[in-house]
Amino acid sequence: MSSTTAPEISAATIAEYLAPLYFLLAVFVGWGIRKYARRPTFTPDVYVSVWLAFFCSFGILILIPLDLALAITGRREGEQDGYEENIDDLESIYEILFGFCFFLYTVVIVMQQYFIDSGYFTVKDRLKDGLWQWTKLSLATGILGLIILIIVVAGNHVESGDAVAALTAMVVSVSNTFGLVAIVMLLGYSIVEFPRSLWVASDYHELLHRYEMAFASENRRKQEANLETTQTVADIHATAEKVRRTCNPVLMEYAELCIADCPEGYGACKTGEAFTNTHGAVTETELATLRQKVKWNRSYLRGTQRRWEQLSMEAYRITDILEAENPNTKTIKWSPLFYDGMESTQWQRNWLVVYRPWVMKFFAFCAGVMSLFVILGQIGMMAGYDSGVSIWSDVLHDEDRSGGGIVWFAMFSLGYCTYLVFWSLFRVRLTIGGVALMELIPDQQTSSYSMLMCSYLCARLAPPLAFYYTSLVFESGIFDGTWLEDPSGVERPAAFAKFYGQALDVVPFIGNHFAVFFPVVILCLSVLQFANVLNRFFVLIRMPQLQFGDPIVEDSLIIEGKKQLTRMRQQKERTAARNAGRRAVKPMAQQGWLSRLGAMLTGSRRSMASNDDIEKPQLLETRESESSIAPLSPRREKSAANPTTDDGETKGLEDDEDDVDDMLAGVHIDGIDDNTGAAVRTSNMPPTIEGYLKMRSPNTLRGRQWKDRWFAVDVATTELKYWRESNLEEERGSIQLRGSTIQLRDKDSNEDPRRFQVVQGSRKCKLMAKSAEEAQYWIKVLTEWSNL
Repeated sequence: MSSTTAPEISAATIAEYLAPLYFLLAVFVGWGIRKYARRPTFTPDVYVSVWLAFFCSFGILILIPLDLALAITGRREGEQDGYEENIDDLESIYEILFGFCFFLYTVVIVMQQYFIDSGYFTVKDRLKDGLWQWTKLSLATGILGLIILIIVVAGNHVESGDAVAALTAMVVSVSNTFGLVAIVMLLGYSIVEFPRSLWVASDYHELLHRYEMAFASENRRKQEANLETTQTVADIHATAEKVRRTCNPVLMEYAELCIADCPEGYGACKTGEAFTNTHGAVTETELATLRQKVKWNRSYLRGTQRRWEQLSMEAYRITDILEAENPNTKTIKWSPLFYDGMESTQWQRNWLVVYRPWVMKFFAFCAGVMSLFVILGQIGMMAGYDSGVSIWSDVLHDEDRSGGGIVWFAMFSLGYCTYLVFWSLFRVRLTIGGVALMELIPDQQTSSYSMLMCSYLCARLAPPLAFYYTSLVFESGIFDGTWLEDPSGVERPAAFAKFYGQALDVVPFIGNHFAVFFPVVILCLSVLQFANVLNRFFVLIRMPQLQFGDPIVEDSLIIEGKKQLTRMRQQKERTAARNAGRRAVKPMAQQGWLSRLGAMLTGSRRSMASNDDIEKPQLLETRESESSIAPLSPRREKSAANPTTDDGETKGLEDDEDDVDDMLAGVHIDGIDDNTGAAVRTSNMPPTIEGYLKMRSPNTLRGRQWKDRWFAVDVATTELKYWRESNLEEERGSIQLRGSTIQLRDKDSNEDPRRFQVVQGSRKCKLMAKSAEEAQYWIKVLTEWSNL
C-alpha cells in the first residue's frame, strides 16, 4: 500500500469516521425508541437505559471496519507507526463500550425488568422483590464464572499472579457463551430463511398463503390468550372474595388494585380458585403473584390483537393485488380499506404486479449469494486461512486493498451478518408460560418491558457478533498465522482481538474448538431449516408453540382462518364505506413525500390509512331480521347518548320510552332502503346491532358500578364486543355469542325490565338498556346469534 493511503487511517480520520457515524447512530436510536415506545409505560430511567444499550451495542459493531483497516494496513511495510498510534485508542473505546453494555445487561436493565414485572404494590416492596430476583440470577452467573476462573487459572492459561487477565477472561467468557449460542441458532435460521423470504415476497400467491397460515396461527394464540386471561381474572376475583372475609384493610386495598388491573370484560366465574399459601391464607405475596400474572396477560392480549389485525390487513392488500394480475387490467381496484377505495394509477399497478416481483427476485438472489459467502466463511474457519475458501477473508487481506476499501467492504459484509442476526431475532416470539417477553410493535405500542428485553439482547449479542464476524476473516484473536505479522515478524492483531478474542483464547474449549464446533452447528441448522425439519418436529410432538419463523398450521385451522378473513373483510369494507365521510383517513395528497413514495412502491396499508383506523376492529351495522320495520330515527350524537347520574342510573328513561324512534335512538341498522328508510334483511345471517348500553362492572371491593359502553356484534367472530366510545378506538373486551344464553332480568335485577345478561359458560355479562323496549330488541337480535 502506498503512502498516499496513510491519511485514510490517520488519527484525524478516526475522529472523522466516528463522529458522523456515532451522531447518526444516536439520532437513529432515539427515532426508533420514539417510534416503538408506548409512552405511558416508559419512565425516564427506562428511556436512558434503552438508548444507552442500543447505542453502545451498535457502537461496538461500527468500530469493527475501522479496526480491521488499521490492523491489516498496519502490518504492511512503512505503516507500523500508524498501527501503534491508533490501535490502543480503539482498544480503549472497546473497553468503554463493552463496560457499559456489561453493566447494563447484568445490573441496570435486569433490575428495571424485575421492578416493572413485580406485582407488589409499593415502590419499596417492588425494589426489594427486584433486588432479590437479581441476586438469585447473579449467584447463578457467578457460580458459572467461578468455574471458568478455576479452569483458566488451574490450567496455567494465564499466570496465577495476573489477576486482571484471569478476571477479564472470566467476564468475557461468561458474557460470550450466551451470545455465541444465540448467534449460532439465529444464523442457522436466517442464512436460509432470509433469502427465501425475499423470494416468497415475489410470488403473491405464496405470500398470501403464508399470511393465511400466520393469521390462523395468530388466531389460535388470540384464543389461548383470552382463555388464560379469563382464568387469571377469575382467580383474582376468587382471591378477592376470600380477602373480603378477612376484613384486613391493607389486603383489601391490594385486592382492589388487582381487580383494577384486570382487562375490562373479564369477571368472576366458577372456575376461579383463590390463591393461598401453604397455610390456606391469602398474603401480599399471593396477591402480588396474581397481579404480575394479569399484567402479563394484558400485555399478551394487546400484542396478539395487534398482530391479528396486521396480518388480516396484509392478506387483504395482497388479495387486491392478485385481482389485478390479469394483463387486461390497467389499475388495481383497492377495497375501501386502502386509499379510501380509490383505484391505483396504471404505473402503480405495473410496479406492484409486474416489476416489483422481479426486483424482489433480484434481491433474493443477492441475499442468497451473500449467505453463500457466510457459509464459505464458516467452511474456511474449519479448513484454515491458507485454504482460500473464505472469500471475505481473501478480499480483506488483499495486498492491493486500501484502508478505505477495507472499511467499506467490512462495513457491508458485517452489516449483512448483523442484519441476519437481528432480522431473525425479532421474528422470535420469546414467551414463558404464554407470556410474551419481546414484542416489538410499531406505532408506539411496545411496552417498556419488551423494549428493555430487546435492548438487553442487543447488548448481549453485539460483542459475540463482532467476535463471530472477525473469526470469519481470521482476525478474532483465536487464530495464529503469518498474515497477522508485519514484515519484521511481529504479530499485530486488531484492537478487538487484543481486548476480546485473546481473552476468549485462554478458555480451552472456545480457544481450541470454536473454529470447528460452531460452524458445524450453524451449517447443520441451516440444512434443517431449509427442509423445515425443526418446525415439522415440533408439530409432530404436539408442541407447535415452539416453532421458529413461519409456523406449520393444521389444514383445519387454515380453512377456518380463510373463512374468518373473508367474513372480516366483508365486515370491514362495509364499515369503511359507512364511515368514509367521518373516518380519520389521511388522504394521499396530505401525506409527506416519503409516505406517498412508500405507498406507491409497496401499496402498504400504513401509507393508506391512519394506524388507529387499522388496529381497531371494524363492525357491521345493524340489520333487522324481519323484511322491514318502522323507519328508525337518525343516529344520535355521542354526547347525547346515555347520560348518567352519579349513582349510575340512566337519566330521562321515562321520556325516552314514548315512541319507537326514541326507543332505538343510538341503535343502528344496515341495509336501509333509500326510498322508504326501512331496514331490510340483506343476507341469511342473523341481524347485527350496535349501540350504547350500560355494563355492570365486576364485583369489586367498592361494589358494582354501571358504566356506559359502546356494544356491537362482530360477524367475523360471532362475538359481542364493546368499547369505551363509539369511535372504536379502544376495545375493552368481548364475549362469545354462539352457544350463549340471553336472559332477561337476572336474579339481582329487582325486576327491572331494562336489564338482561349474556351467559357464556360460567361467565356473565350484565347489561342495561335505556328502556324495556330497547332491551327486548337487543335480546331478540343477540338470541339469533346465540342459536348459530
